[in-house]
Amino acid sequence: MNILIADDHSLVLEGLAKVLQNIPETGIIDIFTEGMSVCQILQTNRYDVYIIDLKMPDIDGFELINHIRAAHSDAKILVCTMIENASIINRLIYKNVDGVVFKSSSAEHLAKALKNISQGKKYFCPRFACLEKQYEKHRKKMGTDMLNLTQRELEVLGYIIEGMTSSEMAKKMGVSENGVEGFRKSLLEKTNVRNVAQLVAFAYENKLAG
Repeated sequence: MNILIADDHSLVLEGLAKVLQNIPETGIIDIFTEGMSVCQILQTNRYDVYIIDLKMPDIDGFELINHIRAAHSDAKILVCTMIENASIINRLIYKNVDGVVFKSSSAEHLAKALKNISQGKKYFCPRFACLEKQYEKHRKKMGTDMLNLTQRELEVLGYIIEGMTSSEMAKKMGVSENGVEGFRKSLLEKTNVRNVAQLVAFAYENKLAG
């Protein structure tokens, strides 16, 4: 089982490599500290499992996942991250990755994840599974309120996901910045979330964003 690891922290890379070396099925282990280097190697190399951190210095982890899937549609991707919030949980569920192991987990969970993934199964560490249940319960409780969003609100939501500022949205939509802020406030109220990060998570979990 050949493995690629992408993480910008040397200590984390060394730790992951040591754990993987103790797993009998492990073959070649290639490590990368930059996402663009991974993108380049994808043109010539193929791995059985890709272990990806979500916070890389030069490319967003989700964008890196897209690059890997574009190069190898059947790639097995295991996310290893320290981020444990609603936005990340929901985006990972939407991306349909093969496994998630938080960096707070023990080495045992990493070994279990690789074993499951190599057998065509998925694996999510207990902490992730617990958070996923919490957010799924919250999503069901909200029901289908998102169907009440107006076309203008959906437009603003799309621009928020793209990372536009209120000023940029105002110019794009032909309204004032106060008008944009009104749409933002309405979106937060209708989706029952407290901030932009949770709003983006709502969009992903309800398939309003790709």
